[in-house]
Amino acid sequence: MSYPQLNQQFVVDRFNQKNASNTSASFPDPATFHLPEKILQFGSGAFLRGFFDYFIHTANQQNRFNGRIVVAQSTGGKRSEILENQDGLYTLCAMGLANGEPVESFTVCSSISRAIVANEDWQSVLSVAESPELEIIVSNTTEAGIVFDETDRIDREPPTTFPGKLTAVLYRRFLTFRGDESRGLIILPCELLENIGTVLRGIVLQLADIWQLGGGFKDWVIGANRFCNTLVDRIVPGKPDTARMEQLTAHLGFRDEMLTCSELYSLFAIEGGSDLQEKLAFCDDNPSIIVRENIDDFRERKLRLLNASHTISVPLAYLCGFEYVIEMMNDPKISGFVESVMRREIGPCLEMDSQIVNRYIDDVLQRFRNPYLKHALLDITVQSTMKMRNRVLQLITRYHQKSGDFPKLICLGYAAYLRFMKAPTQDGNHFFGEINGVRYPVNDAAASYFMEQWQAFDAGEIVNTEALVSEICSNRFIWPDNIENGKTFIHQVSQYLDAILRDGPEATLTTVLENYK
Repeated sequence: MSYPQLNQQFVVDRFNQKNASNTSASFPDPATFHLPEKILQFGSGAFLRGFFDYFIHTANQQNRFNGRIVVAQSTGGKRSEILENQDGLYTLCAMGLANGEPVESFTVCSSISRAIVANEDWQSVLSVAESPELEIIVSNTTEAGIVFDETDRIDREPPTTFPGKLTAVLYRRFLTFRGDESRGLIILPCELLENIGTVLRGIVLQLADIWQLGGGFKDWVIGANRFCNTLVDRIVPGKPDTARMEQLTAHLGFRDEMLTCSELYSLFAIEGGSDLQEKLAFCDDNPSIIVRENIDDFRERKLRLLNASHTISVPLAYLCGFEYVIEMMNDPKISGFVESVMRREIGPCLEMDSQIVNRYIDDVLQRFRNPYLKHALLDITVQSTMKMRNRVLQLITRYHQKSGDFPKLICLGYAAYLRFMKAPTQDGNHFFGEINGVRYPVNDAAASYFMEQWQAFDAGEIVNTEALVSEICSNRFIWPDNIENGKTFIHQVSQYLDAILRDGPEATLTTVLENYK
């Protein structure tokens, strides 16, 4: 059956038809199509569509923000083309359990005005910086995107890194408005890094020095712009698989190639006081958005209990033959592993009330078991090395400091990550691992390094797994700091890695859980 394409004309036609065909989706008021562009967004992935962009849509429908988003996509591809064809519209499908009952909602979101491919039309991105209506810059370039690169250049179109692009945008705005402090912006980086706003501002100032942009610009960056520390919390798997897409298309009665799936739960914590909240009109009356002077507790429990447990468990689950989070959580052994990691190894390392920790663990486990979401494990493994470094390594140190021992299940998860990173095949800049005859992508900045180490191991140049783990843990990109009593940790991980290579991941998991006390 043929279904109409989602676009502005489709929405207008429905709006004008009193007896439009039945659909379960809520549609935007077409008047919102003409709102001014108040936000520049770096990143075109599913997460921001299912999170920040949805918040802006909701605020616009309630006449609380009245602004739209220009999306700057780093490279060309289908996303920008689809957004163009659909006039920036997309459907958010939020599904889950509420009080034990299934709940689903479908919202056609109109918060995105247009998408610009930065690598093809950088000047159009800079022209957004010249707009007097621009108020906010939001980003989600992943943690790997927040880097200082002294070789980046402002005269590139565009600069290579996200901080470089941001610096160029701010400098264009500074020049356009001649340093007018009333034209500063609120920057809301959504990358999962501690004190992300502070870190990002520091990189911008470093680039301003290297690029010799002047003291006046640096003063304006500091005095006129607000770089906010944030915490984002929502599981957004994004586009469903083909079979599910066909079901949802039939259910909705229209085609949407940007359809985005998410869970029901969402939390956006922004560090700041009442003055900031007054400027962020989209926050008003939204229980999912919290503006507070200190958001450390929100960040710590989410980063450690949700993100770190994902990072530790997903490589192991994938090696055991699972493809989706819901599949691994329906398996008694893997789900038992995940829950034990949270309650017995991560939870005790957090400096907060144990009741709050355990309630959050209960919530996270329920979210992981959401039967309506198919969250692909391979999507979660992207940039695992960086995620291990930012989310897990501190937990290993804290656990050792508290108990004098190392967390056995986290050590097993780390060993599984090392096995997952074994990528014997390379195709251009793409790396592939293999388990049980099945090839899988290894999307990681350290993939080439791991390929070299595993090749040396297979050739006998690295004599055993203990030497392999020791070599990897001496790499400062992977392990920034020396771990106390590191030889014991290395020995523990190498034993588990030996077992995975010899007996397989499933048998190793079974043995470890049977002996876990």
